[in-house]
Amino acid sequence: MRKYFFLFLFFSLAMPAQTIPGMDPQLQPLPTLPEQMSYEEFQKLNREINWSRLMAAAVVPGYLHFYADAPDWGWSIAGARIIGTGLMTWAMYDQYDRFGGLTNFSDSVDGEKSKATRNLTLFLAGLGLNMIGFGLDWAHADLLISEERMRIQYKYRKQYKLEIRPQTMGQNGAGIGLNLTF
Repeated sequence: MRKYFFLFLFFSLAMPAQTIPGMDPQLQPLPTLPEQMSYEEFQKLNREINWSRLMAAAVVPGYLHFYADAPDWGWSIAGARIIGTGLMTWAMYDQYDRFGGLTNFSDSVDGEKSKATRNLTLFLAGLGLNMIGFGLDWAHADLLISEERMRIQYKYRKQYKLEIRPQTMGQNGAGIGLNLTF
């Protein structure tokens, strides 16, 4: 038991510092910060989903959409996950209250089996709502953040002109190089 505690402690301390593969910004940073860029655009350009935000989103419904500045989606996801948590809580309470504890479904008599089956169905529906809500929160917020980042990059990269200049490869070497500047 002690070794599992130390493994849990190690991973819980090490994981928030990691970034999720494939969720890093795919575009290179702008060469210089444009004078016209507002602070809000700069903040949106630097948003990313990391492990600590994912852990917060597992507990706080809709967190990633609020972070991505999409509160309508955030409130919808929060509502669905709260309903799911309510269904799970009600099913556990009803199961515990009717049978004097959380019992095995096969131990119930016929009339109680239908109530136990209903509780199981409610619990699984609530669990499904929570899982779908968390997945949607993660995937859609990541999409919104990426699209906003691309929109800002496109807006300011259009202002830079691409210049191609041939150059030689130093004093002693022969060859041709290509220098791209923005």
